[in-house]
Amino acid sequence: MIRDNAARASFLGIDVWRANLTVFVLAALFASMGGMVMALFVSGAYPEFAYWTISGEGIFINMLGGVSTFLGPMVGTVLLLLLNDTVTRFTEYHGIVLGVVILFFALGLRKGLLDFVAEWVARRRGTGEER
Repeated sequence: MIRDNAARASFLGIDVWRANLTVFVLAALFASMGGMVMALFVSGAYPEFAYWTISGEGIFINMLGGVSTFLGPMVGTVLLLLLNDTVTRFTEYHGIVLGVVILFFALGLRKGLLDFVAEWVARRRGTGEER
């Protein structure tokens, strides 16, 4: 509700600043927990983790799978791992292929693959009921 209309939420008695701060702190908490899990997984924290290709993988995973469903990032992770494995196995132009896929999803499937499939199924069911 706050995202859609902060003024309305304020008129309804919600402290918008405090709610935004709480959400920001919770997001930082989850991000820090993810960083701790990664540091435990690789037995340390290294400066290479701050490089844009490593930190951008999370964004790319969400672009691939979608963020509207719980399974979207999981599907994105599987797709990214399969894409990395396949492209690395057959060609040395890993960066170019990954860039083309990123462009395709950024320009064509803005919501991600799983969200696109969910919308397609909903539309398909809608047209099936009209018959």
